[in-house]
Amino acid sequence: MYKRIVTSIIIFFFAFKVNAQAELELGEFYWDSDPGFGNGLVLANLITKNLTSLDSTLLINVNSLTPGNHILYVRFKDKDGNWSQPASYFVMIAPEQKNLGEDPADVRKLEYAWDEGTVSELNINGIQDFEFEKSIPTSGLGIGFHQLSVRFKDPYGYWSIWHKKGVFIENESPGSNITRIEYFLNTDPGLDMATSATFTPAVGNDVESNFEPSTSGLQQGLNLLTFRAKDASGNWSAFYTKPFINDNSFTLSAGNVNPIAFCETVEIPVPFTTTGVFPNENTFKLQLSDINGQNFVDLSTIRIGNTLKANIPTGLAGGFGYRIRVLSSLPLMRSISATVITVKTKPYVSLYGTQTINFEQSSDLTVTASGTLPITYTLNEESFMANSSTSTRTVAPTITTYYTLTSTQNECGAGTVNSAPVVVTVICPANIVHSTGTLPATIYQASSTIISQKKAINSPLSYRAGGSISLEPGFEVSGNVFRAQIGGCL
Repeated sequence: MYKRIVTSIIIFFFAFKVNAQAELELGEFYWDSDPGFGNGLVLANLITKNLTSLDSTLLINVNSLTPGNHILYVRFKDKDGNWSQPASYFVMIAPEQKNLGEDPADVRKLEYAWDEGTVSELNINGIQDFEFEKSIPTSGLGIGFHQLSVRFKDPYGYWSIWHKKGVFIENESPGSNITRIEYFLNTDPGLDMATSATFTPAVGNDVESNFEPSTSGLQQGLNLLTFRAKDASGNWSAFYTKPFINDNSFTLSAGNVNPIAFCETVEIPVPFTTTGVFPNENTFKLQLSDINGQNFVDLSTIRIGNTLKANIPTGLAGGFGYRIRVLSSLPLMRSISATVITVKTKPYVSLYGTQTINFEQSSDLTVTASGTLPITYTLNEESFMANSSTSTRTVAPTITTYYTLTSTQNECGAGTVNSAPVVVTVICPANIVHSTGTLPATIYQASSTIISQKKAINSPLSYRAGGSISLEPGFEVSGNVFRAQIGGCL
């Protein structure tokens, strides 16, 4: 749809509203081409009014302009000497002498063209102040993106500017999976030549993409971001364009982070620098990525001078690859620190290995650990160190024994254990014979007899047998407790 009114005017009524972050000093305007900063026609001298905002309507003499299409530009300068970007407005100047019986708002002709191709005409003579609803032929156009250009002619023979609109021609069959998303700033380098953006899922008709184009080196003022997608059949989507203002008078830079490794919940300090006068409404905050350096989330941030501080969240995957960035809200700016961060996490350990063994056999227990290595853990009151996520403990109990993890820790502090016990069941032997030597364990039981000539030095010893216990020459208990008991296996 397109609405157009062409009027014959000598005085142009121009309404504008401007807000600035510093006091305004000067406003100026110019037609069609830029004469240079300060060389335009003065709108108002504002330096003595202490204004930071202006809402006004002005009368501008257009007698010196030739009939036809013109562009009016307006800009302002603040007291620090900074110029705004020019705001532009299209104006059509009609001749003073109009034909009798003619309404200058009448539209005499509409022309259109596809992709800068042959210009064609649609009959719309005599329509005025209209909403255009006509079918424009698309025959001969291939599947994918095309550009439609339209212009209108008034009763005096003056054409409007060309109005352009992106149009995507779809296949009648359903689309296929998206294989590429790309974007560019201002100048199109060509299909498949722009910057590629990642998206999820990797294959699908409906995907999500988050990307942050670099504004480094961009021109001051208005810029255009354009992105597009391609499907598995090689068809491109329409081009989606978003204008934005790049104001080089403001800069934001996140500094290096030291150290580069942080335990969860620990405070991370990030220095930053700025240029330009940021308004009081602006806030600075820190954002942390995932371990792949993407998908930034806000952190609860405090500011101390030119340093921002926040605590590393819990529940993160430990490892190298996190990025930290500084964000300002007004103007919206982001800066990623060059430092790649390692997040260290507290340990969590579990024990596995429940089984049944014969007397004098050994058993392997498995300890699994998550969190930053190395870690230490306590198993049945004995401490061990683990340098890998899976480790093995070999045990040789003489009776059925319960093994339980009671604590764990690493450089980030105390972690969490899975305290469910592991049971190693030992089949009770009928007889036990201990010949000369020292005893490697402290508790023995047999269903019938125990005969012992061994020494238990500085270690408690317990014998339990269902029939008899014989302590023969050479048996000795030194400096500790000995217990002998007649009874069946427990």
